[in-house]
Amino acid sequence: MNTVLSIALALAPPLALAPIPASAPAPLGTLAEDRPADVIRAELEALTLPEYDEERMMVEGYGDSWRAACESVRAQRAPLIQELWKAHPEEDGLGELLAERWEHLLRLDDELVYRETEDILNLGGSEGEEGASYAPPESVLEWAVHYSTAAAISIHGPERDGKAIKAAIDRLIFMGVGSSDMRSDLMHCLLEFVPDYSLHGPLYKRLSQGASKEVAAQGDRMATAANSVDAQFGWSFDNALKKGRYNFAKQKGKVLVVEFWKVGQRESLERIPMLKRLRETYPELELVGVSMNDRSELKRSEFREVCAELGIDWAQYFQGDGIESFYSNGWGVFRSPRTFVVGTDGRVRKLWVGSDLEEIVKGLHP
Repeated sequence: MNTVLSIALALAPPLALAPIPASAPAPLGTLAEDRPADVIRAELEALTLPEYDEERMMVEGYGDSWRAACESVRAQRAPLIQELWKAHPEEDGLGELLAERWEHLLRLDDELVYRETEDILNLGGSEGEEGASYAPPESVLEWAVHYSTAAAISIHGPERDGKAIKAAIDRLIFMGVGSSDMRSDLMHCLLEFVPDYSLHGPLYKRLSQGASKEVAAQGDRMATAANSVDAQFGWSFDNALKKGRYNFAKQKGKVLVVEFWKVGQRESLERIPMLKRLRETYPELELVGVSMNDRSELKRSEFREVCAELGIDWAQYFQGDGIESFYSNGWGVFRSPRTFVVGTDGRVRKLWVGSDLEEIVKGLHP
């Protein structure tokens, strides 16, 4: 596989991205001052992530502070991972360790991630110390292609440069690498880093090539959702918390927040205090929840009881089929929590909102 992947790298079309610096972190050989691999690994193992306090889950801001503490640990692990790669490039598990480093750096310095991954890809088929060809381990190459593509999306997404993003994806497709889970992750990179929804559809379709049927279906549904931005929003459903139907058409002139969430999921539960505060801050805000739970694991009556325990009194749509539910599928929602926002004019304004929900809601209120 290394040979095949190295040939694919050599034949892959060049990317129209930033030039690669000549000084690459070449992993060939070791220097006299290089530390033994077991010493570096011991330091890595000593840097453990802080434990999550389940009892503080519903304290607003706790989840964010815990994730910040985790990133602080990853920031300390990142240079050790780089050291291990440079000094001992044949160590087992380096692909996953480098992926950890690049995932941490992606939102801090996407240019650095791009340079590092491209440097590694350029090593495929390069000459070693005695003229022998050198190819990094297969997992290292595969993760390098993945994060090079992710970095290209992050760099060129805000610039709305669809051609540059497509070039990066084309190379990944040409090389035939990337599991279906990795393709799915890149689709979510598009959600995070490309604000121009008009670019999404063709890029989802391209990422679907060679992926599983499930990921291809995910791409189709996410493209449909992206095309709905600025479209008029109409929706009604049976409210799971009380008798009667909820009809958004009757809420004309209000900002609507649609929260796809799941009982028992840490990230979903963490957002509840923030949603409650938003309702207090903006009394005219219309808030609706959409359950991503499957009725095989949680009955409708049990869902209603949990909502009462959590102090949730806003309208809830209990779909019942988890991620396979018709409504969430139609909006390309395959992960939770996910949040959509509809403006006072009844048009969809923002898809897949994250921590910036409060800022978006504030901007939409007259």
